[in-house]
Amino acid sequence: MRLNKPLPRWLSFERMSPALLSGLILFAASFLTDIILSWIGTPAQARIFNHMAIGIIGALLILFFLSASYENQVYARAKERMRLIAEMNYRIRGALSLIEQSATLDDRDERLRGVDEAVRRIDVVLTDFLPSVGTATEQHGSFLH
Repeated sequence: MRLNKPLPRWLSFERMSPALLSGLILFAASFLTDIILSWIGTPAQARIFNHMAIGIIGALLILFFLSASYENQVYARAKERMRLIAEMNYRIRGALSLIEQSATLDDRDERLRGVDEAVRRIDVVLTDFLPSVGTATEQHGSFLH
């Protein structure tokens, strides 16, 4: 029987693969250490250290995954900010070049129209292109740190 609904996002392969890999590593480590401890004749009560070691390995695996995930998110946000700044720079420079071209015109009305058009373009960039107020506050705060 086939499911018509897609699986929830938390069950996606990207999210499940680190957990599955961690579980597999922990299982293999536990299994191998139990075999080794049994082989050398360690009593069952003394195997508590084995379980402690498995817990430490699990904690280190999760710490590694969370650290890598955090670094990837920071890198992705920085890349997105760089793209945003580059696009904004391009658009603002285009508007400023229009002001520069308008300054050389002899006709006052044409000059004013050119400056008004440049101001309109800058306004469009600042109001429509940049993120909304809620996300802009967060981004401005992140630029300060």
